[in-house]
Amino acid sequence: MCHPQFKPGPPSEMAQTASFFLQEVIQNSKIIDLKNLCIKPGTLVWAIYADLKCLNYGGNILDTAIKALCAALLDMKLPQVEIEDKRDPEGEVIKLEENEVKIDMQQKYNFKLSNEIPYSCTIAVFDGDKLLVDPTEEEEKLSDASVTVVVQVT
Repeated sequence: MCHPQFKPGPPSEMAQTASFFLQEVIQNSKIIDLKNLCIKPGTLVWAIYADLKCLNYGGNILDTAIKALCAALLDMKLPQVEIEDKRDPEGEVIKLEENEVKIDMQQKYNFKLSNEIPYSCTIAVFDGDKLLVDPTEEEEKLSDASVTVVVQVT
């Protein structure tokens, strides 16, 4: 809905490629320490799902998507979770299904991210040796190729 070239329905090849790119940036940048997602080691972890909606497409969607995703992760708050282990008469912990899980939606904490936030820059290539930073949709269509560079600044 953000542009006439995108049709309703299942994700396009471009959307799937962008999704894979974002996943690679998050994994390779190690912005998320997987230990911070652990609620109870070996048993419970948080799963993070991020849906990015394009409101207006003028080109260079990857840079914008990375910024939006990092901003959302920086703003993310998780509820406090307590797990009270139930034990049998011998003192062994009973299966998780029988444990009591308490989730306090009123008490939330900021999710910790790495200090090294990834930044990206897309560059369009014209005639083999001319470069243009932050191309628009029209410039992307006219370019021979484009390159998106992602760096982390400490």
